[in-house]
Amino acid sequence: MQVGSFGSIAFEVSSLGTRTFRDLERRQGLRHARHEVLDGRPRLQTLGRDLAEVSLRMRLDTAFLADPAEELELLEDCLAKAEEQPLIIGNVNLGSFVLVELSESWKQTTGKGDPMVVELQATFKEYA
Repeated sequence: MQVGSFGSIAFEVSSLGTRTFRDLERRQGLRHARHEVLDGRPRLQTLGRDLAEVSLRMRLDTAFLADPAEELELLEDCLAKAEEQPLIIGNVNLGSFVLVELSESWKQTTGKGDPMVVELQATFKEYA
């Protein structure tokens, strides 16, 4: 069952494997200019919406995936290409986003040093 996607990368749960996320955070805000005032408090001017940012955590585990190293390579290629792609969570298209940061922590490796369990955080920025 697909629970979302980023471009061609599907977040899914099935009998063939699990590639899903947890701890999804979405940040939205406004941009402001600060204007100094002589003998008074500064004034703010709203300039418009800021770019949204979405971050999520994933666990790549050989118990649920064929090869965490291949999944990491797929995400690293996506990061290097810096292409905007639709970010869809459930049935909601959040818009066009770019993968801007990956942080990974290898929790368990094989005797040869290949990753067995990797936890990562992915950060996406809205592409406007």
